[in-house]
Amino acid sequence: NYDKAYASYLKALAIAKKLNKSSSIAVIQKQIGDMFLDKMDFDRAINYVLDALKYFEEVNNLPEAANSYETLARAFCFKERYKESESYYLKALDIYKSMNFDIRIMACLSALADLYSKTEQYDLALEYEKKSLTISKSSQIELHEGLSYKNIGNIYLLKGDLANSINMLNESIEI
Repeated sequence: NYDKAYASYLKALAIAKKLNKSSSIAVIQKQIGDMFLDKMDFDRAINYVLDALKYFEEVNNLPEAANSYETLARAFCFKERYKESESYYLKALDIYKSMNFDIRIMACLSALADLYSKTEQYDLALEYEKKSLTISKSSQIELHEGLSYKNIGNIYLLKGDLANSINMLNESIEI
């Protein structure tokens, strides 16, 4: 129940503010933002996550900043504000690369590929999804490898390239 969760978060937020616990305040704000994203209340999600992000950036908490950037990117993508979404995904991607965090790198690359597909930039979408596929192969993450093949197949389908689409979709099935 979102209403109960929100009420609990607000109580926790009030306590953290009373105790002047900046890190706790930011974490709670981020959690509230995630909740509103799940609830598809994008404006409120963005507001809470931006508040949390200020703190994460101030203290150079790169993992939380990157996660916040991803949340913002998803929210803006849902709002069809693709330039903002792209900007936040690229910020998250840069951080994940600096941390060698392959799973999150793959996720950001795939999310960017999806975003580029939505804006009919299919060649760019293929480029990003193929980068994600390369990392999943080198990291031996078969689940993501299969998803990347499926995504590449779907992008080829959108481009009208049925032969490559079928090949990639078959690769996905074989994994």
